[in-house]
Amino acid sequence: MQNYDLKIKLDQHDNIDTNYYIDQAHALRAEALAELGASISAWFKNRKATMFAKQSFKSTRTFGTV
Repeated sequence: MQNYDLKIKLDQHDNIDTNYYIDQAHALRAEALAELGASISAWFKNRKATMFAKQSFKSTRTFGTV
């Protein structure tokens, strides 16, 4: 059997310090969003690089000709 010893932060009135836990949640959410933004940015950069690498450039136009 595992014993988890949790320490809950209390305020000066011996109530649960909700402001502390809200600040912690904001920090964790900001970190997760930063990681998500970085991974999306890397995905777009990779996608852009592979898209241009596969595109072949021809000397004649393939559209707009009469």
